[in-house]
Amino acid sequence: MGGPGNLNKYLNTSNLPFTPLHPDVPAWGFLMLGYRFEGLFTTITIARNQTDFLEMLLHDIVTIILYLGFLFGYLTQIGILTIVIHDVTDITIHLAKALNTSIYEQYSIYPFLFSQVLWLYFRLFCFPMMIYELATSSYPAEHARFQPFIYLSSLLLSILFCMHILWFYMFQRINLGHYRNNMVLDDVMHIGGITPEYKKQADSASVTNKQKTI
Repeated sequence: MGGPGNLNKYLNTSNLPFTPLHPDVPAWGFLMLGYRFEGLFTTITIARNQTDFLEMLLHDIVTIILYLGFLFGYLTQIGILTIVIHDVTDITIHLAKALNTSIYEQYSIYPFLFSQVLWLYFRLFCFPMMIYELATSSYPAEHARFQPFIYLSSLLLSILFCMHILWFYMFQRINLGHYRNNMVLDDVMHIGGITPEYKKQADSASVTNKQKTI
């Protein structure tokens, strides 16, 4: 992510699976795992009617499997780096969502555009490099029986990477719609986290309030 390019040197994957770690690192990983379980629960119970339900369900399930994998498979360096790459880009995405559902909706385009720059660099450039580094890593000979775990982790991370490409394509559709001043409704609701039913209710309530005011 801007360094000399020798990722293996800094991840120290050559010393798997007994790489020295600060005790706070796995603790933080378990803390973030709780947040992912909350996300899965929210997707199943609250977001079932959203247009992106199936892809978010797949994303949440794959993410939780990967969390459990890096925490119990001693791939903590790769796991922590994956979390950082995702969380950095999520900050501006959530800011855009918040603005898009507030009275400052017209300003949501700015953090949204900036998030795409972060997305392009971290998720579409750094992330596949990290996946390649993991896929070409190996456990020591005495632990070679765990090698398929690395291949499985690389496969699941690749699924996430493909989803990142899909979402980046959807972002471009939103950009094009905004440029034409005719944003695609499904895409707007996707980035704003708004269901079609909620949108109809909100519009109806807005009309009712205007009528009462008059």
